[in-house]
Amino acid sequence: MNTLKINNLRLSTYIGCQEWEQKQRQTVLINLTFSDTKEVRQDNPQYYIEYISLTKKIINEFESRHHNLIETLAKQISDFIANNFEYKLKSISITKERVVSWVDSVTFTINHDYVD
Repeated sequence: MNTLKINNLRLSTYIGCQEWEQKQRQTVLINLTFSDTKEVRQDNPQYYIEYISLTKKIINEFESRHHNLIETLAKQISDFIANNFEYKLKSISITKERVVSWVDSVTFTINHDYVD
């Protein structure tokens, strides 16, 4: 099985429970992994995951919303992909950097198990 990975999609959004986090955008990094059971045979974009359009739609849908937790943001993006695209999302990870001064980052991952 083939996979397509989108690494470090930057989403500037309102995320966090602290008062200052609700007023100031922060950038989270999103990593997406899709399963692709098609054998690579043609050099034709219509047969493959359109990742430019997908990433722009994710940014447009989620950048202006407020999210308390990276866990719920990951679930919302996962549901958005499932409801709007025919792609099989294997996993989504969201990383929030500089959460506190003694931690570089925190990452939450959802893994989907599909039977192909």
